[in-house]
Amino acid sequence: MTKESYSIEHRLLFADGRIKYVKEHCMTSYDYKGNPLYSTGTVQDITQQKEIENALREANDKAQNALAAKSQFLANMSHEIRTPMNAIVGLGKLLEEMPLGLKQRDMIGKINSSSVLLLGIINDILDYSKIEAGKLELESQSFNLKQTLSQLKAIFAHTAKEKELELSFDYASILPSYVIGDQLRLQQVLMNLLSNALKFTHQGSVRLSVKLLSPTKESPATLLFEIIDTGIGIDKKQIAQLFEPFMQADVSTTRQFGGTGLGLVITKNILEGMGTHITLKSTPNQGSVFSFKLTLDVDEWDAKEEDSSSLQYNEIQEIELLEGLSILLVEDNEINQEVASMMLTNVGIKVDIANNGQEGVKLYQDDPKRYDGILMDLQMPVMSGYEAANKIREFDTDVPIIALTAAAMVEDKQKVLDAGMNDHIGKPIDKEELYRVLLYHLAKERELTSKRTKDLVEEKPTQKALGGEVNFAQLKEKLQSGTMIDEQEKERLFHAFESLVPQESLQRFLDAIEEFDYDHAVKEMQQWKL
Repeated sequence: MTKESYSIEHRLLFADGRIKYVKEHCMTSYDYKGNPLYSTGTVQDITQQKEIENALREANDKAQNALAAKSQFLANMSHEIRTPMNAIVGLGKLLEEMPLGLKQRDMIGKINSSSVLLLGIINDILDYSKIEAGKLELESQSFNLKQTLSQLKAIFAHTAKEKELELSFDYASILPSYVIGDQLRLQQVLMNLLSNALKFTHQGSVRLSVKLLSPTKESPATLLFEIIDTGIGIDKKQIAQLFEPFMQADVSTTRQFGGTGLGLVITKNILEGMGTHITLKSTPNQGSVFSFKLTLDVDEWDAKEEDSSSLQYNEIQEIELLEGLSILLVEDNEINQEVASMMLTNVGIKVDIANNGQEGVKLYQDDPKRYDGILMDLQMPVMSGYEAANKIREFDTDVPIIALTAAAMVEDKQKVLDAGMNDHIGKPIDKEELYRVLLYHLAKERELTSKRTKDLVEEKPTQKALGGEVNFAQLKEKLQSGTMIDEQEKERLFHAFESLVPQESLQRFLDAIEEFDYDHAVKEMQQWKL
């Protein structure tokens, strides 16, 4: 004898408008020939269960909508705050360069340092809103681990010196040179932890230790990061709430130290996204040890160490190349117009201003030969920077368009390139970064060359090929400085090298550029024997 059963739910509508849900369950028995013998069944009223399920579904939908609305609000607010912050930071930096008395210079210095702190708070809020919305994405790219650590030491050296603290970075030479992961997020984690350690340490030392836990020369590599301080420490009761949003160890009205209470929760979420977790050991009045293990694939173990100072324009040595250039600045905020204009005119650049994207398109169309380049804000009334850039590209594919945006996130880079722009500068505008980007995209069109550029040219001859002239030294410098390469230039590089280098190597080079992995692109390029 065999049995067969089924279950089915019904929605019943009564004449008086009531709705009921019932669940019918039936089982039928068959003899050995397959003939039905008998059936048994039940009908269960599941109306209450359905009402609970519907209520939970509606509550979940409302919670998700509220979370999305809050995250969007926080992101918008962060963007709106960044716009006036650009004016505060920019004007403060410009004022600092003017002749001032000792008292005035001290005051402007405090304004500028406070502005940096406020920007950090804004960034924390934006990051936390992305974490809540589940939009915190991690990149996977090759980067120089030791160089990253050296940059961190340079960043915090001044703070440690001011507080008369010993700052040391202890890492063995056997660490891998290039690892694959999210360099910016790892930097953010270490900056949060080092910043806290320096803030809460009055005397003694702060030390970052990096140890290799896995066998040498194998991939992946497991690294132990420890941030050790001799600060005020944290008791066990406070540790429990330390990684909760908006919570701090000292919540009293007499607390000594500021902050949002978001730094550690952001750190915790980033590390969890990387597949690890943070631990804390602390003793009040003796110090704390924050630590985490991180497993990363190794791209290269023993790369030749480069002088990190050569990777950036620490001093603008070619600034005279900007003099006489003409820029169209498309920006709707009057104060930001003033800040950007002063930065540009201070180096001899002529500036015309458009108050929105539509006005910018018209000004450029009326006299396109007037401008060497365009600085384009992205969020503007009447017409956005994205739309304006698209319209300009319809009749001019060559003029350099540099995006200016308060939404200076990694994911904005691709959106800027997709809109036809050549590069991206975040707000508040860093003056040196602005000049560096303009030097590459605008001054490169001139045939003037500084002594520094001449020296670089002599290191490697210019390669003439189907795609035009490619100067190895200048291309390498551009990649090392992180200046973005647009689709048009990428195609030119392909044609320049397609008949000269192995196709697999060329494809790896182009793929690295596509993924903004410029360090890897340089390493691939160095293997070419041209």
